[in-house]
Order: sequence, then C-alpha cells, then structure tokens
Amino acid sequence: MNAGKSQKLNAILTMAILLIAACGPKPTPTPEPSKEILVTNIIENDEVVGQIEQTKLFDQCQSSSALKTQIQFSESNSETTQKELVISAGVTGGVDIEKFVKLELQGAVEEHFAVEKNTSHGKQEMLAIEIPGGTRQEYKIIWNDIRRRGTVEYLESGISKFANYNYRIGVELASSTVKDIDCSIQITPSPTAAIPTETPVPEPTVENNVISEKYLTDGCIFSKTWQVDSTDADALSGVSINPDGCYSLSPLGISATNNGILRFYENEKKYSIASGIYTPITDKSVIEFDIYVNYLYIPYPDNPIYVSFAAAPANDTMKSKAAARFKLQVENTGDKPLIFFVLADAGESIGSKVSNQHYEYGRRYKIRLELSGVAMSVYINGLKMDEDLAIPDGPKVFYIGYNLPLVAGVDMEITNITVDGVSK
Repeated sequence: MNAGKSQKLNAILTMAILLIAACGPKPTPTPEPSKEILVTNIIENDEVVGQIEQTKLFDQCQSSSALKTQIQFSESNSETTQKELVISAGVTGGVDIEKFVKLELQGAVEEHFAVEKNTSHGKQEMLAIEIPGGTRQEYKIIWNDIRRRGTVEYLESGISKFANYNYRIGVELASSTVKDIDCSIQITPSPTAAIPTETPVPEPTVENNVISEKYLTDGCIFSKTWQVDSTDADALSGVSINPDGCYSLSPLGISATNNGILRFYENEKKYSIASGIYTPITDKSVIEFDIYVNYLYIPYPDNPIYVSFAAAPANDTMKSKAAARFKLQVENTGDKPLIFFVLADAGESIGSKVSNQHYEYGRRYKIRLELSGVAMSVYINGLKMDEDLAIPDGPKVFYIGYNLPLVAGVDMEITNITVDGVSK
C-alpha cells in the first residue's frame, strides 16, 4: 500500500470515529450539590379573617321535584383567588425564594399547623339547601377565610434566613342569601367562582403633589412621621424612600410588615452598630406599644446588647445618655439568655435593672410611657414601676432603636404604637 492510499484510509477512519462519538450517548452532567435547608423556628404572629364570596345558580325550572343539596367551600378555585399557603421572601432575601427552598418551607408550615387545621378551624362547614321544583335560585355564600401570618426561620447551607408565610387554617360559614330568578328570563349561568371580597391594600395616591399619610398598620414606616438614624454611615446611605413615602430600611435591619409589626432583624455584623427611628413628642405625651422578642443574643459577655424606647432630645437622638430610657438588655451568652428590663434617667450612663421582673420568652408585653413635664413613668402590663425617670429639656422625640455589639443579633417585634392615642 503506497503512502497516498494510507493517508486516505487514515482520514476515513478518523472521520468515522468522530461521527460515532458525536452520535453516541452524551455524558450525564454531574449534578450540583443540593443546598441543605433546615427549618429552625416557625413564629406565629396574628390571626386574620378575610372573606371569600361564592355564588351558585340552581335551575329547577324544568323539574317538578325539589332539589336537596349541600354547599361546601371548594379549593378548586384557589389558583384564581387566594392560595391556601403563600411563602414570600423576608428582608434578608432581597429576591424571591428558590422553588425547592419554598417547598421545604411549605412542608414545615403545613406540618406545624396540622393539628390546628384538624380541630377547631379545620372543620369544613356546609350549607344545606332545598330548591323547589319549577324555580331558579341564586345563592350567595360568604365564607370567613381564617389565616395565620408569621415567619419561618431557617438555615440555607448554614446561612440564617427567614421568610414570611400566610396560611389558611380554616374556613367558616359567615352568611348566605338567596335570590329567586324568574324562569321566563333567559340567562346563561355563570361558572361557579370563589371571588375574594377582602378589600385589597389601596395603591398609594398622590394628589396635588401631596402623598397620602400611611401608618405602620399599612406596612409603612412613613417618612413624614418617622426619621431615621444610625452609626453605620454606609448602611444609612442605602436607605431609600419609596414613591408612596414609605422608607425602605432593610440596610438597617428595620422593616414594617403588612400586619402592622415594626421589626428589628439584624445579626452577625462584623462591627458594632446602633440604629433606630424616631418621631416628635411633647413633654406631656403618652406613648404605648407592645413588645415581643424572638431572640437577643451576644457572642461575648463583656458587650451587652439592648433595645431602647426613649424620650430623647430632638437635637441628639443617638446620644443615649441624654435620654430617659426603658430598655431590654442582655448581658449573657446563650440561645435564650435572660432579658432584663432596665430604666435609665436622662444623664445616667447605664441605668438600673427592674429587680422583680424580667422578660419571659413567648409573652407579649404592653408598655406605657407617661411624660408629665419633668419625669416619665413606666408601666409594664399595667403595673407602674417604682422609679420615675428624669426627661431631657427642650424639644423631644420618641426613639426606638437597637445597639448591637460585634456579631450580636436581634429579632424583635413592636406593635400597636400610639402617641397620645394616635396610631403611628
């Protein structure tokens, strides 16, 4: 075989090998390692009741006999109305939750409420009706849609995150009405539909360049009601005001939920930070609010963490020593360390602990601060503290804020905030 024929044969063999390789099975790509999801806590916040309207038409015009039946709430329309369970990203996420993570969280929430759904709220009520022969009737049924809202805390590959949930735990019959429709009227029956009648949150309106006032109960930290301050200049520069006048304070770990909760959620900063919000008060204001602590923790015992509620001078809100303060303070490490109630006069550096009472986990406390011109009285669950606090002179603000040392954490809810009887 001469050299020319040998080269042609080698070329043909090479092409054949390449074609066989191209047509053969492709290697299966190595799957990416799955993320580990661990649900650590399911926090139950408020129970809300909305309403779902269901309309059904029964046509017995061509029948001489009565129809007896039962109407029961159906989930078949849930995709077009309101889903039974909604999982949404919390402030730590910033983007939507991945599908597989959402499935893990949904399973945890459903398991958490399994007993409750199978007892009082879990029963499916039915409406028994009878439609006489030769009639046409339209029934309008109102169901109470009972839902629980709260937060799921979880670890995603060791990183602490949280998500909000909104879960239907039961449906109850609220009311029903029936309307007779003349059989001589030719109508096309509309398909049965469950249409939610709960009034949606209105879109913000701007009239004559004036933004309508909003409140924490609207899920809004309103920029014309509250001001913001922080020792973290970089985080403070990331704060923005939305077109509806509401702050976006996620860089500071501060948010307002749609169910009216002012939430502090911040942890593991590689530096100490103090941040808060404040609103004007007078020297005779009465301030009321509720507090609930999910956790306060510190990694090192020498640097306490505290959350302050203060009558502070308007010209120096972040200077805690100048304010009259009611504080929640943690001095020890651990998962659920003792949380002290602390009272401090204006001009006092640290303050003194309430000797006969401290915060107990799982309880919600009602706090009342009464300013009387020169002093501030503090009430915890209606009980007046023995010590009245000296307040600063001059214009004042009501300040709510946290002080976190290095790598500390706070998860706390403040609700029902009023100043002189007016919701904020």
